[in-house]
Amino acid sequence: MKRMFLVYAALMLAGLALSLVEGRWGGLVLLLALLSWFLHGVFANTGEEGRL
Repeated sequence: MKRMFLVYAALMLAGLALSLVEGRWGGLVLLLALLSWFLHGVFANTGEEGRL
């Protein structure tokens, strides 16, 4: 869990750094990092039983 958080934090920091140089690509990296973090959170916690 902590390792994945560090990976996504590094991706977001890379996106922020890239947005200082090239705004369009930095925004794309940030968007992809947040989207992959969300999808990982949804699918990693989905087990056999439902959450509801």
